[in-house]
Amino acid sequence: MESLKPSSRSRNYGMDILKFLAMVYVIMIHTYNAGGIYYASHGLNKVAAASALAFVTVATDTFALITGYVSYSDTSRPFNRKKVFDMWLQVVFYGLAVTIACLFIIPEKVGPTDFFTACLPVFNDEYWYFTAFFLVNLVSPLVLAAVRHVPETALRKIVVITVLLFSFYATFVAGKEKIIFQQSFALILILYFLGASIKKCRIGEKIPAYRLWLTIVICVVLTVTWHLLVPEITVGRAEWHYYQLHDNTSPTVVIPAICYVIIFSRIKAGEKLQKISSFFAPCVFAAYLLNTHPLIYNEILILKFSPLARINPLLAFLIAAVFSVAFVVAACLIDKIRLVLYKLFRINKLVDLLVRVSDRIIQAVSGRI
Repeated sequence: MESLKPSSRSRNYGMDILKFLAMVYVIMIHTYNAGGIYYASHGLNKVAAASALAFVTVATDTFALITGYVSYSDTSRPFNRKKVFDMWLQVVFYGLAVTIACLFIIPEKVGPTDFFTACLPVFNDEYWYFTAFFLVNLVSPLVLAAVRHVPETALRKIVVITVLLFSFYATFVAGKEKIIFQQSFALILILYFLGASIKKCRIGEKIPAYRLWLTIVICVVLTVTWHLLVPEITVGRAEWHYYQLHDNTSPTVVIPAICYVIIFSRIKAGEKLQKISSFFAPCVFAAYLLNTHPLIYNEILILKFSPLARINPLLAFLIAAVFSVAFVVAACLIDKIRLVLYKLFRINKLVDLLVRVSDRIIQAVSGRI
C-alpha cells in the first residue's frame, strides 16, 4: 500500500475495494444475527461469535463514510437527480422481484401489503439504510458545500468535536435520546460529513498503516471485553449494557471505520484490480437490497445458520465469510442482468423523464417563493 493524496478527478479504486468488503461485512452481520450463529452459541463459541460480530460491525459506518469520501470534490458539482431516481427504481425493482419470487417459495407469508411497501420503500421504511441514505442524498449538496468552504484547520476541529459528541457522548453519557442516531438519517448524515471531511483534510495520511490496523484490533478487543464483562447497569441517564459497543455510534465502531477508509484510500490498484473493483463496486448495493428484504431477512434467513454455532468457531467464521463473499458476487451479477433489462425496456428514458419533470416542478415552485 502506498500513500496517495486523494484526487477529486480520479477514481479511488481503494474505495471500490472497501465498498465490496464493507458489503461482505454487512452480510456476515446478518448471518450471525438473523442467521442465528450468535444466539445459538454457548461458552467459548459465544465468545468467538461475539468477536466475529465485533470485527464486522464496522460495515454500516464504513459504507456511509465511503459515500461521503467519494462524493467530495474541491469544486462544486451539480446535484445529480438522476442518481436519486436510479436508486429509487433499483430498490423498487428488487422489492417487487423478491416479493414475487417469495409468492412461489413461501406463499403463506406474502400478502398485498408486501407489494405496496415494495413500491414505496421510503414511506414504509422497508430498508432503514436506504431510507436514511435517500434523505442524505437530498441534502448532500449543502453538506459538501459546508465542507468545501470551511477552512481546513477549523474543519479538523469540527471533526474531533463531532466524533466526541456523536460517538463518545452518545455511547457513554446520553440516555434514551441517543436513539436518534441508531439506524437513522442523523447517523448516516454525520458519517457522510465525516467521510467528506476526511478526504478534504487528508486526515490520517501520515499515520503508518500498521498503527491503523493495530487500532482496529484494539477496538475489536475492547468491544469483546466489554461484551463479556459489562452487565446491564444505569449510570445517571446513561444505560450501559453488554452489546453497547456493537452500536453504530460506539467509538470502537466509528474509529475502526475511519481507519478502514484511511487505509484503503492509499491503495494503488493495478490494472486488473481496477477492472475487477470497477465491475463489482457499482453493484454491491444490490446485495443489501436482496439480503435485507423483509421476506428474506425475517422468513428465509432467520436461524438458517444456527447449526454453525455447534462447530469449530473458526470454521464457522470461514463458512460465513465464504457465503457472504459468494452472496455479494452473485448479487452483483444479478444486478448486471437488471441493468441489461433496464436498457432493453428503456428504463433510462423513464429516469430522464422523471429528471425533466422534477426540474420543471422545482423551477415552478422556486419561482413562486
